[in-house]
This record gives sequence, structure tokens and C-alpha cells, in this order.
Amino acid sequence: YRAINTLDSMIGYREAPYTRFGWASARLDDLVNFLPARLTSFLMPVAGGWAGGSMAGGYRILFRDGRNHESPNAGLPEAAMAGILGVQLKGPAWYRGTYETASFLGDGRRELRNSDIHLSIVVMAVTALLFVLLFGSLAWRLK
Repeated sequence: YRAINTLDSMIGYREAPYTRFGWASARLDDLVNFLPARLTSFLMPVAGGWAGGSMAGGYRILFRDGRNHESPNAGLPEAAMAGILGVQLKGPAWYRGTYETASFLGDGRRELRNSDIHLSIVVMAVTALLFVLLFGSLAWRLK
């Protein structure tokens, strides 16, 4: 898994000289992250509500904006986090020297604050804990 992810990060580009090999590594990364991205994005709003964010906002933006991303996987947790925080994420940006247009994820009811970094870290830590507890208990029951 780590090798696939690293390969995608290093050469998963659509332009030369990595066009063919980069495409394959990017699609393989999409495949192995398909289920984890969905499971994570569904647990994140629960963690966000516990951590002081908006659980309802997380699910609302996840379902509304989760598909508004060029990645089949990344948009789901990004949209959930945008809803939890009540901000806009993604959007148009400069990427490797090229201006790329992209849809915003979230409503952007307010500007980002430094405290959003702390809250997002707590949300991710609680999401990971929920993931371990959920699947650990399932594994224990299947023994």
C-alpha cells in the first residue's frame, strides 16, 4: 500500500515523461483507496461533532460536494472536513506553476482561522480512533 501511494505521489502525473506509467500508478492508488476514503469520510462528521465541529454540516457538505473533485477519493473527506469546519476548501489554485480551476467544497460561512488547524487534527485523530475501534471490534467478533 505504501509503495503504491508513494509511486502515485512521485510519478502519478498525466504529462510526459510519466504519461503511461503515471496513469497506471494513479489508477492503482484510486483503487486501493476507494473503500478507505468512503469509510473515513462517513466517520469524520461523527468525530467532528465530538470535537466541537458540525456533524450535520459534515454530512451535508459530504453528500453535496464530495463528488466535486477531480479525485474519486480525495473529495469525500475534504468535503466532510469543510462541512465540519464551516469553511470552503479546494477551489482554484496554482499547482506546479499552472493555474487550475476547481470547485470549492463547502459553504464558506467564514474565513479559515488558525484554530481550524487544531480542530482538523483532532477530527482526524478521533476519526482514526473510531476506525480502529469499529474494525477492531468487528475483527474480535469474527474470531
